[in-house]
Amino acid sequence: MNSTIVDEYDRFMSCIGTAKESYRFMESQYTLVYMSICLTCTVWQVMTAASLLWHSRKWLHLAVLANVSMAFFVILCSLLSPLSSVSCDFRFWVSIICVNLGGCCIQSILLYKAYICNNRSKWLLVFGSVINAGYFALIFIYATLGRVESHRDFIGNCVLDNLEWPALAKLGLDVASNIFLSFAFLSVVRRHYRMFGNNMHKILFSNSMIFSIGVIASNIITAILISCRAVGGLSADLYSFDWVITGYLLIKQFSMDKKSEEEDDEDISQVQTTTSSILSAHISDLPSHHHPNTNQVNAERFHWSKE
Repeated sequence: MNSTIVDEYDRFMSCIGTAKESYRFMESQYTLVYMSICLTCTVWQVMTAASLLWHSRKWLHLAVLANVSMAFFVILCSLLSPLSSVSCDFRFWVSIICVNLGGCCIQSILLYKAYICNNRSKWLLVFGSVINAGYFALIFIYATLGRVESHRDFIGNCVLDNLEWPALAKLGLDVASNIFLSFAFLSVVRRHYRMFGNNMHKILFSNSMIFSIGVIASNIITAILISCRAVGGLSADLYSFDWVITGYLLIKQFSMDKKSEEEDDEDISQVQTTTSSILSAHISDLPSHHHPNTNQVNAERFHWSKE
C-alpha cells in the first residue's frame, strides 16, 4: 500500500517537472488555502455589516457593506476558477472593477471621517474627492490601455502576467490618498494632544481614529507586496488579506461608534429621568398654601353660602 502511494507521488512529481514548477504548484495550493480562509471571514463581515446597516440606516454603513460584499464576490470568483468553468477574462473584469471600487469605498469612508474630525473642512472634502476619482480612471486604464493577459496554472488558478505596473499605478494612488488622509488625521492628533495632553490615547480610541490609521497601514503594505510580486503571478490575490483586515477594522470602528451612541442615549435618558424626579420632589415639597386642600375649599364655600 505504501509503495503504491510513493509511486503515485513520484509519478505526480515527474509530471510537474523541475523544482521551480513544484514551487509554483505549492504556491497555488497555499493560495487556495488562504483564499478559503479569507472567504470565510468575508461571510462574517457581510452579515455583520448588513446588521449594522439594518439598525442604523446610514450611508457609511452602506459603503462598508458594499466593500465587504465586493470582497466576497471577488474571492468567490477566484476560488471557483479552478473548480468550475469561470473564465480568466471574467475574473479579470470582476477584479479590476471591484478592487478599485472597493478602494474608492474605503477611501470615501476615511475621507468622511477626516472631514468630520477636521470641523467639516470643505477644501479637504473637495481635494479628497478629486483623488478618489482616480480609482474610476484606473478602471478605464486597466480595461483599455493597461489590459494585462492572464492564463491558468497547474490547478486552474488564473495567473496575471506583467502585474508590476498596474500594481504600482494603484500603489501610487493609494499612497497619495493615504498620505493626504494621514496628514488630516495627524492634524487632529496634534490638536487633541494640545487639548487633552496625556489622555490623548483615550480620545483617539473613543473617536475610532486608531482603526482608520490601521486601514491606511494595511492598504499601503498590501500594495507594496503586490507590486513586488511576493507570490508571483498570484500576488493579486493578496488583496484578499487587505480586504479582510480593512473590513474588520471598519466594522469594529462603526460597532464602537454605535455602542458609544447607545451609551450617550442612555446617559441622556438617565439625566432626563433624574431631572424629572428632582422637579417632582421639589413641587411636592412646596408649602401647602400653594396647593389648597380640597376640604378647606369646600368648607369655605359652605361658610359663604351659609352667610
